[in-house]
Amino acid sequence: MEIGVFSSCIEGESIEEKFSELARIGYDFLELSTKEELIDALPGSADAVRAGSRASGLPVRSANLGTFPPFAEACSSAETRRQAFGRLDLVCDLLAEWGPGGVLLLPVWEPEGGMEVQDAYITNVYEAADRAAARAVRLALEHIGSSKFCPKASEMLKLVRKIGHKNLGIYLDIGNAQSAGEDPVRVLESVGEDLFQLHLKGTREVPFEGMPLNDIA
Repeated sequence: MEIGVFSSCIEGESIEEKFSELARIGYDFLELSTKEELIDALPGSADAVRAGSRASGLPVRSANLGTFPPFAEACSSAETRRQAFGRLDLVCDLLAEWGPGGVLLLPVWEPEGGMEVQDAYITNVYEAADRAAARAVRLALEHIGSSKFCPKASEMLKLVRKIGHKNLGIYLDIGNAQSAGEDPVRVLESVGEDLFQLHLKGTREVPFEGMPLNDIA
């Protein structure tokens, strides 16, 4: 098992400094916040990520594409759809540089507009999983406790299984699960092979050290 840290949670002004600090304290990989370090700034910012990885010896194993609900709306026209998938492809291409099996994280907020938008969301997520698979990158959906759309991990798991793509799984956040009133240990037991990545954190009410980490381990 490897343990990494989200880049936005690491001290350092630059991505190179974040890699260096992460290596110093003994972690295994960095989860990249593409909202901050990538996408519209490519390819220059990607060079900094590569340099930080080489200098520290740490890989990028996962990346966060930012909240995903605008995706259905973005796919409403041919041009905006091309842009939306183009951004996804850029991040997948970068993740693939560290070998197969990287995880691209899509935190899910609520698609607005009723079932029509939700159906479009499901259709586009399926294609996104296809495109990620072509680059040997896995796609994972994260549940957000304050969302009105699949706020619970168990609900997100049902959505993942409804979409039914073998390259699509769940990013299980134990803090978000607890905030939504779920037992993270029980949820974890039900996920099985659909678990692509596990996020260990606390909540405002329960600090990290108060979470059921021994039961999860």
